[in-house]
Amino acid sequence: MIKKAFQISSEMLKGHKFETFGIFVFYMILTLICSITYPNFGLPFIIVFLLLMPLSFGIYYYFMNMRKGTQKLEDLYEFFVDFKTGCKLLFAMLWYMFIVTIGMILFVVPGIIWSYRYVMVFYLLIENRDMTIKDAFKKSKEIMHGHKFKYFIATMIVMLIPMAFYLVGGIGLSMSTVNLAAYKDSIKEETIASESLEEVLIAQEEILADEDATLEELESLTEDVTVAAPNYLEAIMYGGIFGLGLLMMILVAPRCQAVQTGYYFALTEKKKTRAKKAEKVEE
Repeated sequence: MIKKAFQISSEMLKGHKFETFGIFVFYMILTLICSITYPNFGLPFIIVFLLLMPLSFGIYYYFMNMRKGTQKLEDLYEFFVDFKTGCKLLFAMLWYMFIVTIGMILFVVPGIIWSYRYVMVFYLLIENRDMTIKDAFKKSKEIMHGHKFKYFIATMIVMLIPMAFYLVGGIGLSMSTVNLAAYKDSIKEETIASESLEEVLIAQEEILADEDATLEELESLTEDVTVAAPNYLEAIMYGGIFGLGLLMMILVAPRCQAVQTGYYFALTEKKKTRAKKAEKVEE
């Protein structure tokens, strides 16, 4: 099944790699702009979410039509036009997110399983516009039975290396940022200490002149300010790894979407073949 999914994806992308890459760049730029502009949940975020979701379903539709060779850029805003199906897909997405979230709360594993069990819901609703959301979830569960792990492997084959770069770079970049922040704080402390050096020296002379001064008081005047050396090279290195991982994820996004779509067609075509064979046997 994995081999078949990759075969279908290769056929779909043949001669269309540049345009599919452009579609994902456009979508990710919009997502990035929205996340920066509206970082917190609220009415603006909800409005942006409602605008981006039909576009993401349009990408599903575009890739499904690539299998038939009938794709066109107008497919991207198909579900702004077909408002009824767009609303149905949106409600299906919200229900999918709710199920997966509940599963994640229940010890994580159920959430992962359910996310793969119902991953075909959107393909089913796009291909069968009259299908109900309930039937789509039921059908997805049926066709993904015994294929969840294989589907996971198929998508990971494409995304594993970019995700590794992205995660390693992200973690390293976060650590480097903390390191640089600590350096700035220590510099600030050192500056404050330097400005009060004259006062410290005067206080030191007074304490030294005092015969009753304690050892603790003398030691407190000789404390050094520890300054953490900044590692700019480390920050640049991890920033580069993070950027490379992000670029690779964008580059492989069309392939990943094509593999997912290919897996859907591989499953449904396999089921149709089995059904035809069963009909011949009955005859």
